[in-house]
Amino acid sequence: MSHQHAAHGHDHAKTEIDWLAEADRLVRAAADDAAWYAEAALLLLRPDDKLAVDFACGGAGMATALAASSDALTVVGLDRDAAMYAAVADRLPGVAFATGSFEDDPEALREAVGGAPDLIWSRNAVHHADNGQDAVATLTAMLAPGGRLALAEGGLKPRFLPYDLGIGEPGLEDALHAAIHAEYRKVSHHVRMEYGWPVALRRAGLVDVTTVPILTDLPAPLAPTDRERVVRKLTLVLSHHRDHLDPVDRAAWDRLLDPADEAWIGGREDLHHLEVRTIHIGHKPA
Repeated sequence: MSHQHAAHGHDHAKTEIDWLAEADRLVRAAADDAAWYAEAALLLLRPDDKLAVDFACGGAGMATALAASSDALTVVGLDRDAAMYAAVADRLPGVAFATGSFEDDPEALREAVGGAPDLIWSRNAVHHADNGQDAVATLTAMLAPGGRLALAEGGLKPRFLPYDLGIGEPGLEDALHAAIHAEYRKVSHHVRMEYGWPVALRRAGLVDVTTVPILTDLPAPLAPTDRERVVRKLTLVLSHHRDHLDPVDRAAWDRLLDPADEAWIGGREDLHHLEVRTIHIGHKPA
């Protein structure tokens, strides 16, 4: 995902994205992660849950997984950009949509989603809020008594490629991650939160805070569908961040992502997927 998210409450003109134009790719990216979302949904859901919210939902990957996991559950994808929903809603059965952001009042957010949620999920979004701790407090206040807040933040960044590809400098993925981080730091206006997410959850008043890692480890050679998924992921990331790379690295990536080039990564037998995603879970006292 880009560093400008529709529900983050920032006005970063340098990285503003037309989410309506991105809707197809967002839904496809969510579908690529469907297995991971399904695993996380089973981990988080309780039999008596009535309302779940995918906050800053983007392509609504978790909302879709939650809706598929329970017929008795009302699932709402919440984000700022209502125009995007119009483009994707007919492809996401079982998911309702509402508008809202971290800057909104918790009671207004409850009204938008139709009540106090038993579960709020937010992936890679809270760290973009102007004040991360305030955003966690907003989500906590939105919860029903006994509800859970689950933040998918941090973890270990994905590794798809060998360290030395024989093109460009070794460590191209490391350089890409560093460039993305540097870009974000330049445009970010948020208040630094100088402690980890479990601490933020506890400071917001949540209890029984835990962190659950979910490992993805698909060694080479990848199955054709996984190979295509990896190529799509890297193509999407580079489409957003190519211009922030060193010229030498940019030229290398242009070749690696060009199907007509002999260096195209889709033709490599050593593509893999190694990643650890962490989910930080806190419970609101009943």
